[in-house]
Amino acid sequence: MSVSTRDPVVAQHRPRLPLKARAQLQQASLGAQLEGWRRLVPEATVLTISATLPLGVDAQRARRALLDLVSGWSKLPTWFEHSSLAFDVSATGTAADFCETLSAKADVAGLGLVLDLPAQSRQADPTRCPCEGPEALRRLATLLRPRLAPTLTLASRWLCSRDDAQWAIEQGLPVRLVPGGDADPQQPQRDPGAGVRALVRQIAGKVPHVTLAWPEPGAALDVMRTLRKAGTACDLELPPGSPWGALRQVARSAGVPARVHGCWQALSAELNSPHNAARPQ
Repeated sequence: MSVSTRDPVVAQHRPRLPLKARAQLQQASLGAQLEGWRRLVPEATVLTISATLPLGVDAQRARRALLDLVSGWSKLPTWFEHSSLAFDVSATGTAADFCETLSAKADVAGLGLVLDLPAQSRQADPTRCPCEGPEALRRLATLLRPRLAPTLTLASRWLCSRDDAQWAIEQGLPVRLVPGGDADPQQPQRDPGAGVRALVRQIAGKVPHVTLAWPEPGAALDVMRTLRKAGTACDLELPPGSPWGALRQVARSAGVPARVHGCWQALSAELNSPHNAARPQ
């Protein structure tokens, strides 16, 4: 008999379920999401799943949740040629032992890692992640490099993305281009469209791969053509809430793979559950 996490009886008692049972329910929930995404975009060959972690989450719990997901990835049914896990570096921190374990598990699972450092975390909130700051992205990437090459997320609204892009070029790392949620406090009026065009000029032909997560089909097509002309391998990510139909047409027109992007909210529910809060560190 199969069990669904949508069952109100199961949902009510989920925080008190044993760890093994809760892990199985999480896998069933994520497996159902993967099947749903595949049905929505059947031609998609690549996947990015973002682990949504609550603000101020304890770093140990965030690390444990990510490691559990990576460990169980091979048990999930997937129809994608390649999948990547995107997560907030400021939530996990850059502890060396965590990076070593994460890279080893991701390598075994064949799961790529996408490193994100949102604008809020770049403000170096000491209550969330002491002593990390904007250098965290490069620090974690460096610790992961012996085993795999992570993807760096660059927000076009942020001036510091230019320096991160140059570092990615020097290190030979792939990048992911996004508009960015929060404005740069140094340049709050900075236009995301102008910013992404500047980044594309900087990295085209100089990085091994670019994932473009852009909600505007016209701009996305221009960027794809520029990257392809420079000989840069790329794919087009379909951000949640964007016009997927139009973006799918852009991917076909540009001759690049379509990448499904999904947010996995189950991590937040797991981390906030009373049962998990009582677990020893």
